[in-house]
Amino acid sequence: MPAPSRHRVALLLVAAALSLGSCTSAEPAATDQRFTLSGADTTVDVVTSASGAVLADGQGRVLYARVPAGPCAGDCLARWPAYVADGVPHPADPALNPLRTDVLGTTPTAGGEQVTYAGHLLHRFAADTTPGAVTGQGVEAFGGTWLPLNPNGDPVPAATAR
Repeated sequence: MPAPSRHRVALLLVAAALSLGSCTSAEPAATDQRFTLSGADTTVDVVTSASGAVLADGQGRVLYARVPAGPCAGDCLARWPAYVADGVPHPADPALNPLRTDVLGTTPTAGGEQVTYAGHLLHRFAADTTPGAVTGQGVEAFGGTWLPLNPNGDPVPAATAR
């Protein structure tokens, strides 16, 4: 394999520096009832949890869907913040991520463009405080059962937890 050119190495170093620089923020934590990321950081990832491979946000927090689907406002959003995008959502690492980009999108809601996967509106569970936690799995609240999704977009029932 030929040695990388100086131009390519310089571009890679600049890209790495810009990426690291965007990882920190002097901004206080948002107190809004929805979880919002900038368009460039609106990522959907796959993490390994106690329930197997499930969808997560760019920080590793598991994403849930309510089955059956329905509106979520007020107290519902306080417990199940909507995953809202300012731009086009994308896989965290398209080369290594088993997400189906053909079913990743957004839909307009009162709070902004909510991220969807295989037609499911994506939410976080406020009580999940660590990456990969699935404490919201199987919770029955606000007219449905909250379940994480697998990379195919199927809800993962609580009975399949390992």
